[in-house]
Formats: sequence, C-alpha cells, structure tokens
Amino acid sequence: MIKSGKTLSEYYGILVERHGPVIQMFIGWHMSLVVADRGEAERLMIKFKNVDFPPTVFRMFEPLIPLSIMGLPGRYMEHHRRVMGPTMNRRFLTRMEPHVLEMARQLVNLWDRKHRIVGDRAFAADLDLGLASMVRRRNCARSSEANILVFGLSELLGNYRLEKTNESDVVDIPVKSSTPMFDGIRNLMTKVGAVFLLPFPSVTFPAFLWLSPSWRRDLHMIRSFLMSKIVEAKKREVNHGVLATDAESVLDMLLLPDPRDGTEQFDEKELLDELAAFLIAGSTVGKVLAWFVKYMPKDAEIQRQLHNEMRTVFDANKEDTSKYLADLNDPDKVPILEA
Repeated sequence: MIKSGKTLSEYYGILVERHGPVIQMFIGWHMSLVVADRGEAERLMIKFKNVDFPPTVFRMFEPLIPLSIMGLPGRYMEHHRRVMGPTMNRRFLTRMEPHVLEMARQLVNLWDRKHRIVGDRAFAADLDLGLASMVRRRNCARSSEANILVFGLSELLGNYRLEKTNESDVVDIPVKSSTPMFDGIRNLMTKVGAVFLLPFPSVTFPAFLWLSPSWRRDLHMIRSFLMSKIVEAKKREVNHGVLATDAESVLDMLLLPDPRDGTEQFDEKELLDELAAFLIAGSTVGKVLAWFVKYMPKDAEIQRQLHNEMRTVFDANKEDTSKYLADLNDPDKVPILEA
C-alpha cells in the first residue's frame, strides 16, 4: 500500500473488488473484519445487538472511561444502556435539532468568511468540524452555552491577511481561539490507540500511559470540566417532565431519579465516564466529517446530487422544521447522503 501511494480507503476498495464485501484481514497482529455490504452491516449493528468486541477494544477504553457503557460487561452494561437509551430517542433528538441547525448555520458563516479571504483557493476545514462536533457534545451539559465557533468568528478573521500558500495551495488560517478541550481529547485518543501497536499490551499499555505527562494532564482537565458541569446541574432547579426525553440536556436526563424507586440512576463516577464518552463521540464525528469534506470536492457530480437532495429536504420543510430529522434519516429521500 505504501509503495503504491494509495490511501487506506482506496486499499480497502481494492480488497472488496477482489475478495467480496466481507473480508477478514490482519493489521499487524490483530484480526480485522471489513464489511462493505450495507445490508450485512445493518444486520450486525442494528438487528443483532450482541456483538463481541475483542479484549483489546475494552483494554483501550478502560483507562479513559472504565465505567461507561463501552467498558462494562453483562448486567452493568444493560443498566447503562437502559438509562442512556433516551439520549438517542428520536423525540429527544428532534427537540435538540434547532441547536444543531444553529451550529451548522454558524459553521457556514465561518466558512463564508474564510472563502472571502482565500478566494478560489482551498482552506482546511477539519479543525472547524472537530470544534463544531465537540461544541455540540459539550452542550450535553447545557444547550445554551457559548460555543467556540462564535469566538472563532469574532477573533479569527478580524485582521487576517492572506499569506503565501504552501505547495498544495491550501491556505492555513490559524484558529486564535483557545481549544484545550479539543486538543486534549485528540491527545487522549491518540494515546489509547497505542494499545494496538505495543507488544504485550496488558503490561506495556498501562506503563505507557502512566509515563505520559500529557495523558495525566489532559485526563485531569476533561474530568475537572465535566465535574464542574455536574455540580452546576445539581444546583439547578430542574423541572422533571413526565418522560426522560423532556429533559433540556443529556446531563439533566442522566440526573433524573430512577422512575421505579426514586434513587440516583448513576453514581458520580459512572456519570462522569458516560459524559466523557459523549465528548469522545463528538471527536469521532468530527473526524468522520473531516474525511467527508476532504474527499467530497473530488467528485463534482456527487456534490451536485447531494446539494439537490439537501435543497429538496430543507425547502420542503420550511414551515415545519421538526420534519428535517425524519427526512434526513429516510434513505429513500436522501440516497446520496445515506451512501
């Protein structure tokens, strides 16, 4: 792959073409399963919930979020799944939709200002997407919090002047707003990824993390941030609705008493780890979106079709924005987006 100059995704494409949509392969010492068939992927991930993760995956998340749903076995995981379930409920996601649309609007405004600076040249967008995703996940604490992109709009481009571009003709517009949370999570995820590279990871992986000052620093920063949000939420007067999905934020939802006996659903450590999992999920979403915007410009026809799909959805729901989410999740209405 290195000699041919192909990317990992291109290499997977060649494998699928040669060997079919379901492939087992070794990456280093680890066996991996490549599934390029949509029906089979849905069967595994949606219809059958009991998917066995290799021990290495649990070992990867154990130092970071040991008491989250990612690191718990058996009945403990079932309890966490029951409590966390409403956070992915369509009703709750639909209620949160205006906040997501507002973030998207600010992101477009940011890119519009960048475009006016660079003209017909390109600019990097991966950090913007990462920040936007992180902000939405940070707002699991409270959706009305000020977000990083607002500061980016006011500080980033004020006196910026276009400088000489590099060989790839991509203009580097620096982000002046502080992003320690984003950088910290990116560092933590890089560190835990070492579990797949180290020999004898059950011994070397804990030692590798313990010897890393940046690991301890960033883990403390994130836990302190989340702990402050938990303390703030407990001090607030929360009007408990009839349903968990009536909550104004994910944190408020997780602090609701158990409907069966009125006790707390999570202890402090469990709550901390589940909120940290939300931050990590935001980092992952940002990375996926970054890959999307990197490769999308290479196919003008796909851009056109996707643009037409989005216009159809948003133009049809101007009077009732609550229908956006349902239409965007309908593969028959947005086949290009689904692909």
